[in-house]
Amino acid sequence: LRLKDTANDEELRSYDPPLTRSERFKEDVEYGDTAGRLSFLAAPMIGHDQVIGAIRLTVKNDLTEFTSDEETFLLQIAREMAATIKEAWDWTKANEKALTAEREVLRLYEIGLALAQASDVDTIIRRVLSTAISESGVKAGSVWILSRARNSLEFQVNQGSPEEALPSVIHLNDIFKRSIEASKAICFNEDARKQYASSVPPGPRRDYLASLGGVMHVPLRLKDDCLGLMFLESAGSITSSDQTCEFLGMLGSFAAVAIQLAQANKDLLDTLDKTRTLALGGAIAAGIRHQVKNTLSSIVATRSNLPDLINDRDRFLEKLDEINQDIDLLVQQANNLILAEDPGEAELKTVDLSDLVDKFMKGPEKPPLARVKWQFAPREQIFIDAHPILLRTALFNLIQNAVRAMNGDGKLYIRLSDESGWAVLSIRDTGTGMSPYMLAHCFDPFISEEFSRGRGLGLAAVKAVVDLHKAQISVRSTAEGTTFFLKFIQKAELC
Repeated sequence: LRLKDTANDEELRSYDPPLTRSERFKEDVEYGDTAGRLSFLAAPMIGHDQVIGAIRLTVKNDLTEFTSDEETFLLQIAREMAATIKEAWDWTKANEKALTAEREVLRLYEIGLALAQASDVDTIIRRVLSTAISESGVKAGSVWILSRARNSLEFQVNQGSPEEALPSVIHLNDIFKRSIEASKAICFNEDARKQYASSVPPGPRRDYLASLGGVMHVPLRLKDDCLGLMFLESAGSITSSDQTCEFLGMLGSFAAVAIQLAQANKDLLDTLDKTRTLALGGAIAAGIRHQVKNTLSSIVATRSNLPDLINDRDRFLEKLDEINQDIDLLVQQANNLILAEDPGEAELKTVDLSDLVDKFMKGPEKPPLARVKWQFAPREQIFIDAHPILLRTALFNLIQNAVRAMNGDGKLYIRLSDESGWAVLSIRDTGTGMSPYMLAHCFDPFISEEFSRGRGLGLAAVKAVVDLHKAQISVRSTAEGTTFFLKFIQKAELC
């Protein structure tokens, strides 16, 4: 059925009781198929005082009329159906409104999640601006961040606006101040837009604004503060609904939170990077200081034996020579304490890695080994580019770490091999091994096992020294012990 333009609710309401072969009803209703349907009974469906449809019964034979009981029954059924359908409609509309609200919440959640996962302010602002332009149906937009002095807006990101119409800084006037203090988006159309354009100093920016039909300011607002404004620019008037303005306001708040988090995260990472650099420098310096201390102890011990050798000239001279070598080493160690401030300034030179490890393990520089037994078999010369003091500092930290892992009692195996142009130095202990977490993070600063008495900087310092040498370091750990592998680019011959 299709109601004709002449039909209205009042006419349909008057069909009570139902009409039988009503000419008036025929005038108000058109049938898609009337062939053979000579008799009909029709009743309007009125639920909660609102016409929502009609019921029609037809027969093919020429029935003169329906009985009054049939008419009354049909009217009753029509009213009951109408009430049921009206309730279903009301529920559907309410449910659709709830679903729409739920979709908006989910959409805001997805946008907020995407913003929170962005790692830099520029990415966050671009995503916000693109979403806002799409939501409001405008042609262009830009984002401006409030300066620290809070007297101007600094340009950040643009999409669609002419570059010549975008100064780097906009000084605040009453219009911009009002937008910054607002809790939701503000539209500038017609007279307001002209006033807005005239508030901008003469130039490309004012000319561009004068050519627009409408402009919207969306504050990037936290609860008690505004970080900036988003400008949305349209060729025609902007007639955003309250729902759109509310959505854009929420979007601006999300952007403000995300921007603040990104800025705070950047500040934190900068601070951590500085702390890490200072900490690694301190760890390297600590390793050098340990070497200085051990070298001094060796000098003192050798000197104390000199009186007993006064009658043995050869041994006396031999001990003096050892003292002189230790003094030379001590001078090098003292000079290289400066490297702790910036290890990157170290200059590399060609050294024999086998000889360096052998002298380190046999000399006074190595850390106290307690009851730990060590093995190292020197090889033929294996040359690499290295800084001897820093490399010995890395060895000091690795061996000290191994001694602690074995609680001062175990075996330490040091091996040096030649693998396809790489000089591979391995240091294996017989301790209890690392936990899975420690194995994954052992080179991170301030990470250490519970048994360790250190600050968690030794292995991070080793990694820094290895990186300085453009070498590689890896670790393998089981319940039977831990092995560190240091791979250096091997030089073919001494230069």
